[in-house]
Parts: sequence; C-alpha cells; structure tokens
Amino acid sequence: MDPQCPFQVRQTATTPNSVTLVWRARDLPRAPVESCRVRLCTKKVLAEVPRAAGGCAEWSTTLSGLASGQQYELCISAVNCNGEGCLFASFLASTSMPPGCPVKVVQKDTQPRAVSLAWEVADPDGARVETCYVKLDDKVVAEVKRQNRLAPTWLATIGNLTPGHTYEFQVLAANCVGEGCPACIRCTTSSAPDIPFDLIQNSAGPHAVSLTWKVVDPPGAHVVSCHVELDSKIVARVHRYNGLLGRSWFCTIFHLEPGREYVFHISAANCVGTGPAACLQVTTSTTPCTPSKLVQTSTAPERISFCWEVADPPGAEVERCHVELNHHKVLNVEFAHGLAEKCTVTDRIKSVELDHRRVVTEVHRHQGLVNNRWHVTVSGLEPGDRYRFLVSAINCVGESCSA
Repeated sequence: MDPQCPFQVRQTATTPNSVTLVWRARDLPRAPVESCRVRLCTKKVLAEVPRAAGGCAEWSTTLSGLASGQQYELCISAVNCNGEGCLFASFLASTSMPPGCPVKVVQKDTQPRAVSLAWEVADPDGARVETCYVKLDDKVVAEVKRQNRLAPTWLATIGNLTPGHTYEFQVLAANCVGEGCPACIRCTTSSAPDIPFDLIQNSAGPHAVSLTWKVVDPPGAHVVSCHVELDSKIVARVHRYNGLLGRSWFCTIFHLEPGREYVFHISAANCVGTGPAACLQVTTSTTPCTPSKLVQTSTAPERISFCWEVADPPGAEVERCHVELNHHKVLNVEFAHGLAEKCTVTDRIKSVELDHRRVVTEVHRHQGLVNNRWHVTVSGLEPGDRYRFLVSAINCVGESCSA
C-alpha cells in the first residue's frame, strides 16, 4: 500500500531566507516510509528528505534560498517501497518579516528645544529589530541602535527644535529584512507661560496693596518670575524662590497714593519667554465712610449720650471720631471706655478750635468703640435746649464727611 499522509506539520525556525519544518509520517507493516518530499504548491520539489539512520519518530528539513518576508504554501508527501502517497499535508510557512508598527509611542519629556520619545516594538521571528528611526518631514532626525538592549522600551531625544512649536514625528523599526510601517506622534516643545489666573487683592493700605495670583508651569520650563506692570512700567519683579507660596504667587506694591484705583498687569516668564498679561484693578485705603445709625441713647437735664457706626476701610481702620457743635459754651465729655463695656471713665476737657470749627471732643478708638459702635456722653448742656451735633470719622488717610 502507498504510505499515508504526513501529519503534525509545524514550522520550528525562521530566518529571512529559510524555514525549518518538522512533521510525522506513519509506517505501514512491511512498508516503512523511506523518504519524504516537500513541494511548493504541489509542483516543484524543494526537498527530498531520506529516512534517518535507525529511524525517527519525527522528520525535519530546512528549506533555504527563499525570499525574505514571504509566505509559502508547502505540501509534504511520504514515499515507501510501493511509491509516493497520493495524499499531501499542506502547510503555510513564512520567512522572517520586517518589524511591525511601533506601539505605546509617548512623549516622555519636554524641553524648550527638545523632546524625548519612548515606544515599544516586537521582534519578528528570526530577525530581531536592530535599529529604530525617528523621522520628521521624511528626514531621519534620530537613529537608535539595539546595542544588546534587553528592556522592551526604546528611547530617543530629538534636539534643535523651536520652543512652543508642535511637530509630527514618525517612528519606525528596521531589521535585516527591512523597515516596518511607521507610527506617528504629535509633540510640542515647551512654551511661554499661559495667562495668570485667580488674581486677588489680598490687602490694602494707604500707600500699598498686596496681590496674589496663580499661573501654570508649562511642561519642561517652569515659571521663573512674574512681572507686575503699572502704566507700561514694571513696578515689581517677583522671583520663584521668594514669591511662590504653594501654588500662589504674591507681592506687595508700595509708594501708592491713598484712595486711588490702579490697574496692574501681571505676566509670567520662563526660559522660553513671557506670556500674556492678566489685569487686576485694585484700590488703596480710603477715608472712612460717613458715620451712620446715629442714635441718642440717653437724656438728662445737662447731658446727652449718643452712639453711631462707621465701617473701617480695608487697611486703614478708623482711629478716632470728631464730635462737633457750633456753640459758645464750654462742654464736658464722657467716653464709654472700650476696655470695659460697663465702666464709664469721665474725662473733662475743653473744646478746641480745629479748622475754624468748634470740636467738642475727639473720640479715640480705645475710648469710645464698644461692640462695633462708637459711644460718647456730652455734659454741661442747658436743660431743655436743642443741639445739633456733627460726627465725622478719621483714619490715617483723612477725615470722612460729617453726619
């Protein structure tokens, strides 16, 4: 009988120009398989494999002289003393291929004039990747050799770039067969900082204001300083080492005029350049508002007590209040002492002339302020008379209008 069809055909090795095959062939009684023939598409015999001395459970052969990166349809038949078997075992064998497309391509690092890339690429059977290339506009800008590389990740740094620009690179791998298909990645070099945000006036004084703001560090080029401008003139340069607290930048601007509005322009700078400016309108401390909620709290034949409220301007609290009366008589005054709400301290003074006005008394903060209200008692008055008092508030900036 003719031999049966070979079985369990597999490819065990690959090179760019050869393949190695292994298979089994079953011997018939009194007619063992003497050889096997390997054909290409059932036509051309590529190899006649004789039986190994002593017999062998598996047959094998290496086919050389093949084209790289190709797939071949092979047929294997067995031959014994009765002739060649009519049944063939078909098998698809491939020589080594070019590398596949790189994967996991990422921008690893950013600088103003350089970017670093990382990627992975699989080694084809029998033809490992030897070199990887990075191209820009079809020009090789980086070549990475294998050099006994064990790690799966390949790295490359591309320099001589322009800050703040976006580039599209192609990454491809090559082996002894050829180059594989490229993978594309879009990368951006470090840029100038973006516009500052969260601008806040933290505090104010008659001649100074304190400002805070935030700004994002561009990748690979952190902000080194911020500039504060007024009327196109830099009035403060805030450096990172002394002007950055946590995520916020801060500075205090001095030598300003009281009660004025200013518009500051704040911009951030790094090694690439200066970014756009953000605007912040601020106000220095002003004179107090006109006292309000004037209320007479008690009455006696020769004295009256009254109180009022006045808000403290930011950064310039009210220091004292003037109580004024156009009256020829010398009056006595009592203050509600701020240290003890129930304690009254009598301080008899004479009225004084101030800017051609008759000021009955000056009520200082520590004397007359109790629970956010100012208090005063004026004595030495005529029983049954009507009096018109004027009250004004004073801070380090100046005096308010009278109420």
